[in-house]
Amino acid sequence: MLKVLIADDEEAIRKGLKKIITSADIGLNIIGEASDGEIALEMAEKLKPDIMLIDINMPFLNGLDFLDKVNKLIPDAITIIISGYDEFEYARKALQLGVFDYILKPVNRKKLIDTLHRAIDAYNKKMKEKEYKKLTQIEFKENKTYIQENFLKKCIENDFEEKYLIKNMDLLEIDNDENMWLFIINDKDEILKKNIDIKCYSFYKDEYLILIIKNGFLDIEEIKKNLTETYVRLSGNEMIYSYSILEKGILSLNNAYRNLLKEHIKKGQNTGNISRIINYIKDNYSDPNLSLQRVADEFHVSPSYLSRIINQKIGISFIEYLTEIRLNKAIELLNTDNDDVYIYEIAKSVGYNSQHYFSRIFKSKTGFSPLEYKNKKL
Repeated sequence: MLKVLIADDEEAIRKGLKKIITSADIGLNIIGEASDGEIALEMAEKLKPDIMLIDINMPFLNGLDFLDKVNKLIPDAITIIISGYDEFEYARKALQLGVFDYILKPVNRKKLIDTLHRAIDAYNKKMKEKEYKKLTQIEFKENKTYIQENFLKKCIENDFEEKYLIKNMDLLEIDNDENMWLFIINDKDEILKKNIDIKCYSFYKDEYLILIIKNGFLDIEEIKKNLTETYVRLSGNEMIYSYSILEKGILSLNNAYRNLLKEHIKKGQNTGNISRIINYIKDNYSDPNLSLQRVADEFHVSPSYLSRIINQKIGISFIEYLTEIRLNKAIELLNTDNDDVYIYEIAKSVGYNSQHYFSRIFKSKTGFSPLEYKNKKL
């Protein structure tokens, strides 16, 4: 919980503020109350509050003088001024001293709670930004690439403000050239990253390898050729990827990633691999152990991804497609003139170890048992 200090020379005001904050239950802990500016300053130095509610017209040390001093002691604290003075000059001076907001007496409950919600958000954001600043120079140098790539991963997950991005890219020494290249590559087995010889930022997000490549070292065709040849050499499989240009560099990363990911999932990338996947299923339908997981492992993708692209391409699920192939083959065998073929042999030849299960599936799809279908033909 964030710590709150209340400072006002009127006890009724302090109690009223405390009651509103406590009853609102918004994750704040009141750690102290002060009746004048000097006491408030002592308490602030000792207790280190995160948020302060300060009356601008306190005895011994008024709110504006208090602000000037406390900013040097706890610069990260959020200060909200409470005042009976609706005067521009007071507000102007308070804002110059970095006050978060300015609330007039009598204090409106809704106004106070709304302001505190914003103050909590502002404080938490400030602390997150400060996390990066806490890195020592030695730690940063030792882990520079990891830290940079971890930050870039956060950038694709969060739509940060431009000022925040610029500030942290400068802090983390991240280059922000215009027209960088963004790649999304299927690499579930994580075999490509450690074998890339292109200068780039690289990290994994779910089953994808994300590359951010500076423009100018290689043209896009050379980059694609280098990556695909490396992937094929390592895996023996076709590389599934999408790419786009980052026109504003890292500043456009979040939006570019979201758009490219949609395209990557949709497109028949499906395309180069889907025909191979379909052929694989057709070639191996007779194997009773053929499963979604096995096919996914064969093509180095996740089962959920495989299921999605099969459904997009042929409009039915993996198991529905496999069952359709098996039953069509079974019907073909039942339609032959060879009366010596037994039902259990047909079941086994199309991938079913259990004749009973095969017969049940066959009837559910055709309306006939295999034997009924065979006799009907006769």
